[in-house]
Amino acid sequence: MSDSLFLDPFRVPSTGGAQDPSFVSPPQDPADATETVPGEVVDSAASSGMVDRSVGVATPLDLVDAVAALLEDIHLWWPRELKATDRDGHVSFAEGQILEEGSDEGLHRWSAVHQASDSALELDWFGWEPAESTAGQGAVPASSRATRVHLSWQAGESGGAELRARASEPGRWVEEWTALLGSFARFTGGRVLLATEGPDVAPEGEVRT
Repeated sequence: MSDSLFLDPFRVPSTGGAQDPSFVSPPQDPADATETVPGEVVDSAASSGMVDRSVGVATPLDLVDAVAALLEDIHLWWPRELKATDRDGHVSFAEGQILEEGSDEGLHRWSAVHQASDSALELDWFGWEPAESTAGQGAVPASSRATRVHLSWQAGESGGAELRARASEPGRWVEEWTALLGSFARFTGGRVLLATEGPDVAPEGEVRT
C-alpha cells in the first residue's frame, strides 16, 4: 500500500481531468476540519472525545497491511448478510463514501467521511436502511440521520494491529460494526474485542473467531 493512501485513505487518484466539484477532500489535521457532510448527525461532537461505546478487532497483520486490508479489500471481507442491495452487492470506498452497488446497478450509501487523519476516520454512519436503497434508480439514497463513528487503528502492544469503532450515541451501528469487524477478523485471522461501555472502561474479554 502506498504511503499516500495510508496518510489519506480517501484521496481520489488524479486522472488528469477536473475533479468532481461535489467531492470535498477530508482535511488531514482534525483541528482544521471545517467541512461537513449534509445530513442530520445525531451527535455532531467528535466521538473520539466522548466515547461510551466501542467494538474492536485485533489482527496479526502489521499496521500498514491491516489498514490496506480494511480500506482497499473491503469488498472481499464485507459480510454478505450485511448487504443492503442484494447478496452480490459490491462495497467500495468512492469519493469519501462507503458505497454498495447492487447487481441491478442500484446504490446504497453506508457512510460518508467527515474528516480523516493518518490514524483515524470520522464517519457519518447511515448504516443499513434497505427501504432507502435505490435498486434500478442509479442514485445514492438521501439519508436524514447519521451517527458519528470514530474508526481508529494503532499497532498492537504485542505485534499486529488493533482497530476500533467508537461512538457516543447508542443505535444500530453497534450491531453493524460488530458484524463488520467480526468478518474482518475472520478475513485477517484476527479476533474480535468485546464491545465496551463507559469512556474509560477496558474490554472485558475477547471473542475468538
